[in-house]
Amino acid sequence: MKTAVITGTSSGIGLSLARNMLEAGYRVYGFARSESNAELAAYNEYRHLSLDLTQTHELKKAVDSILSDKDSQVEILVNNAGIGRYGLHETLSSEDIIAMTETNLMVPMLMTSWFLKGFKKNGGSIVFVSSVTADKINTHGCAYGATKAGLSSFARSLFDECRKYGVRVLEVEPDMTDTNLYRDADFTADKSQGAHLTADFVADAIMKAISLEEGQLVTRLVLQPQLHRIAKKQAEPEKKDQAENKAEPEKKKEAKEAKKVYTKAYAFVDGSFNATTSVYGYGGFLVADGDKFELMGSGSDPEMASMRNISGEIGGSVAAIEKALELGIAELDIYYDYMGIEKWATGEWKRNKSGTIAYHDYIISVKDRIKLNFIKVKGHSGIEGNELADKMAKKAVGLL
Repeated sequence: MKTAVITGTSSGIGLSLARNMLEAGYRVYGFARSESNAELAAYNEYRHLSLDLTQTHELKKAVDSILSDKDSQVEILVNNAGIGRYGLHETLSSEDIIAMTETNLMVPMLMTSWFLKGFKKNGGSIVFVSSVTADKINTHGCAYGATKAGLSSFARSLFDECRKYGVRVLEVEPDMTDTNLYRDADFTADKSQGAHLTADFVADAIMKAISLEEGQLVTRLVLQPQLHRIAKKQAEPEKKDQAENKAEPEKKKEAKEAKKVYTKAYAFVDGSFNATTSVYGYGGFLVADGDKFELMGSGSDPEMASMRNISGEIGGSVAAIEKALELGIAELDIYYDYMGIEKWATGEWKRNKSGTIAYHDYIISVKDRIKLNFIKVKGHSGIEGNELADKMAKKAVGLL
């Protein structure tokens, strides 16, 4: 079945593109940090992969599962996911700069390298959603513009490298688009008619550009509104007073608050399997000092699918540990209802399948970074956390 892979499908351009491609008859694998968008989840051929794209090991496993799906012929790869951090360069944290470089440049280069062999063999389209900032001087956005300039350079060079194999490469440079990209900035897209682009407009333009007859193609698409405007966000009165009365810049204040220190946490995880679609998945949540983080994900790798819901159980445990490590947590209690979660981790059970072997190896790899306490609960016994994890796992595989 003709298949498209899109990063950043939770909202904006990625969401619109995924919808368009599903309507055009594609199976769509969508990557996003958050759980599946309800609109996309309603499509039978939508496969959601919930993970942090900068976690390279997990991303590679997800890509391998797509490549091993014999029923899916990947014809389109859209490198859409991106983040923006704005302000005077010295006010950006190291974390901001690293996150932009990894998400905006490293991830697209990795995704392209993993799928490229198939494209050279069978043809297809690789799309890079860059930005008009790639070719501009960007005061208050130096680092962001640099990552997009790098992405555009990569796309243009890749086309010349791959054109003889029939691979289409499209670099898209949208101007101010009404999306969540500017959620952390002090400005946003002007809502006036003709002063901003919409995600649907950008998605439609991309669909037209990659649908041209064979032998003719668009390699660079610059999209701009008629008017050149931005809108300044209005500070809330309370925040405005704080900014006026405190010497520490608001940016540094927010960065400081973001570095919340967690010590110990607990998580409930569960797995599920959809026998109709052969999709396995997990659901659950992690709670640290009163803050709750949802965990959901799914996959369709044939070998992992042969383990049915067990693959989901393992995925849930790994997702909880990864989230804890991301938050800097030193100790984690994992509540589970399938004994293998603990027994394979500790080595008490034999590991005969690649999934259980990889799970045990992963636990060994993190044992010096976090203390894990596995706590068995009885499934479907009315324990609130376990019941919620069960429902989320079912939702992840399309059973709810």
